[in-house]
Amino acid sequence: MITYKQLKDYIQGLGFEEYETVEEYEVIVNKALTLALQTISETVIAPKESIDLINAHGEYDLEEITKEGGIVRFNELETIWQETTEGDKLFNNYHLENGKILHLPEDIVANYTVYYKPIIVQIEDMSDNDPLPIHYRAEHLLPLLVAYHVWLDDEERKAVMYYNEYQQERELLIKNLEKNGHGGKRLARMVGGLPW
Repeated sequence: MITYKQLKDYIQGLGFEEYETVEEYEVIVNKALTLALQTISETVIAPKESIDLINAHGEYDLEEITKEGGIVRFNELETIWQETTEGDKLFNNYHLENGKILHLPEDIVANYTVYYKPIIVQIEDMSDNDPLPIHYRAEHLLPLLVAYHVWLDDEERKAVMYYNEYQQERELLIKNLEKNGHGGKRLARMVGGLPW
């Protein structure tokens, strides 16, 4: 996972003469970082986070149980896996109310791992070792898109160059993801049905 410090190191190599200059531009870099994370999450591939529910049954407000420091992290449910004696299995016997209230069966008490897409919040105070909320397959896109946003006002030609590189890399990644069945599209798993 790419850290905040690693990103700043990459960005320093994309147009800043000295590392101290990156530090001076921290507010601009953080705004550009937030825009880039949101763009990549919405148009390429979203990061996934998870929360474990132990001895779980009944109702859970996913916005409430995923809060960090009072900030809601939950955006969209991806999958739920149930711990069984044969290993973890995809679990589909649930109901989701209003996109956020998870209803598990009352009569089955089990351990679950809930995977979800997080909300990308405004990046403000990060320490150098903090990991950035981006899917590992899209990490290489981040410095290019951040550099585009940073340089757009001051050096348009440089910004366009980084955006073009970002677009090329983005298209390659999307083709690769689609080729492997992960291209931003929700994958379906057929359960039951009639044998033909």
